[in-house]
Amino acid sequence: MALVVVFALVTALLNYYNISKTVTAEDKYYIRLYLPDLTEGCARSMTYAQQVKLIQHVQVVVAARTNGWLGLPEGTPREPKQLYLERTGMCYDRSRVLEKICLYLGFETRHLSLFTREAYVHSYTTVLFHHVPSHAISEVLTKRGWLMIDSNDLWVSLGPAGEPISMHKMQRVFLAEKPIKWLTPPPDRDYGFYNQRCIPIYGLYSRHGRFYPPYTSGIPDFRLRGLFYNLDSE
Repeated sequence: MALVVVFALVTALLNYYNISKTVTAEDKYYIRLYLPDLTEGCARSMTYAQQVKLIQHVQVVVAARTNGWLGLPEGTPREPKQLYLERTGMCYDRSRVLEKICLYLGFETRHLSLFTREAYVHSYTTVLFHHVPSHAISEVLTKRGWLMIDSNDLWVSLGPAGEPISMHKMQRVFLAEKPIKWLTPPPDRDYGFYNQRCIPIYGLYSRHGRFYPPYTSGIPDFRLRGLFYNLDSE
């Protein structure tokens, strides 16, 4: 009986803190302001090349709307409405909106937090205890596989032949001690995250817990299903 109670409590807590990816009616209203000429779910019927162009167009639209470089305040929402009205945001704000828009268009998405890898320091130690350069990006599932989309710059992770390169694929290249090849070079601002091994964590939105409800300091913002992507090979 005690185990049942513990399991129920753990499940309730996980559900309470789990970040939702639901595209709400309010989200849809503001997404249509970002992209008035595109219909919900339109990406599903597109070719791979059309999907890539659509994703790049979404990047352009979101970048044009966020001409400031101040993050939305902690303890407040960071959804399509807030970014649209405030016209500012950091990578962790824009990645959320990029993901919501891509979900609306019919893509699957997954969220990534990237941390700089420290020499001779275990990854867990870095993530849990150290303040290092970090970045929030998204992956979108195209008809040819997962594609990384940067949240600060107009860059997507295309290989030399225009193929999508996921974070998992990129990490395998670096583990094999080979150089990565891109169709276009990554942006200088976040170059290090794409041209050497970093610490990628799927499903983690913040380590401090102040980006998404219930805004509990010290309990990370996470999506449980997203965390399971860390166990995948692709």
